[in-house]
Amino acid sequence: MEELVTELRLFLDLLDREYLSAGVREKKVHLSNILQRVLSDKEPSFKSEIHSGLPAPPQMPLPEIPQPWL
Repeated sequence: MEELVTELRLFLDLLDREYLSAGVREKKVHLSNILQRVLSDKEPSFKSEIHSGLPAPPQMPLPEIPQPWL
């Protein structure tokens, strides 16, 4: 959920830099307002829901990159 919110914010920011028709601008504003409302309503519990009791994912070591032949 956190990734979705982050990506939606980035996408809306990208749209700010584009020429948009009136209908698309209206829809973008509507989505921005919904996002702000949801985040302001859920902000205290939003992060706790995501991080509550979930174990950290295992860290995988990076594969070894062979040295080039000299």
